[in-house]
Amino acid sequence: MARRVLPGSERALGRQFGELRDEVEDEARRARALQMLQAEWLATGKPLDTTPGD
Repeated sequence: MARRVLPGSERALGRQFGELRDEVEDEARRARALQMLQAEWLATGKPLDTTPGD
């Protein structure tokens, strides 16, 4: 049985999905950056220099 979609609700759901997807991608980037920092710490015994402006 087909479901009826209210006008505009499909667009709103698409927008919400896009926002959630962006949040997930941002979190994945943060996780990858943390993994890189952890790997550097394990390899050298010291953290990467993350001072901005270098």
